[in-house]
Amino acid sequence: MGYVQVVIQLESKDIDGIRARLEEHGYEIGSIIYKPERV
Repeated sequence: MGYVQVVIQLESKDIDGIRARLEEHGYEIGSIIYKPERV
């Protein structure tokens, strides 16, 4: 169905873990953008 673009705002940079978890749920990951946002 094409790409899913995910913007993740997290302190941790566990991108591989997030990618794996999303793929577990059947998402096809096109690109993951790490966009830190300090609170």
